[in-house]
Amino acid sequence: MVLVVVFYFPVATVFVEAVVVDGQITAAPLVDVLTSEFYLVDIFWFTAYQALLSTVASVALGLPGAWILARFEFPGRETLRSLTILPFVMPSIMVAIGFVATFGRNGTLNTVLEAAGLPTVELLFTLPAIVIAHAFYNAPLVARVTTAAWESVDAAAIETARSLGASPTRAFYDVVVPQLLPAIAIGATLTFVFTFASFPIVLALGGFQLATVEVFVYSRIRNLAYAEAAALAAVETVI
Repeated sequence: MVLVVVFYFPVATVFVEAVVVDGQITAAPLVDVLTSEFYLVDIFWFTAYQALLSTVASVALGLPGAWILARFEFPGRETLRSLTILPFVMPSIMVAIGFVATFGRNGTLNTVLEAAGLPTVELLFTLPAIVIAHAFYNAPLVARVTTAAWESVDAAAIETARSLGASPTRAFYDVVVPQLLPAIAIGATLTFVFTFASFPIVLALGGFQLATVEVFVYSRIRNLAYAEAAALAAVETVI
């Protein structure tokens, strides 16, 4: 009953709003979204594009961390491993605020650059800012998932490959990589889903000029265009 009240009913209401306008059942809002070049190219394509870039960056940052945590023993290793999940469990708005404070026009980075006599940079409201923040937020998830897989790699299989004449590089690609790929795929897929549906980070660092589906739904609701917002949300849910 609790799930019905707090989850299923609100979600069902969104779908109803997408097909019922002024008390009449109609597919017009959905058709408008699915046939609009603005929605398909400017909104959905950009949303998928930034999510893809964010996923690549997250995997690129997460894999070296997973390699270090899985293959080396050092003091504080378990503490560091626990801390890898900290950015992911933090409220995403905190990540956005932190990046504004660091990379904003009057942020820490520009303060240091000015003190060093170097030109300042403007990262806010750019695609790189969104991608960097998403990578910081999701790379620990990739590292966490991949570390567990890396630790379970069969060392005997690697030794067998080496004894049969395989070089360390060949043994890595033939034995280790195939065992890591499922974990990497899981981390990448989760990252893509999270960044596709990202809202606070995109709104704070990209603004409405770099709007994803979530940000544009928010914009439509602010303008009381509920049918349009519901149609966008419904299509996003299907994706």
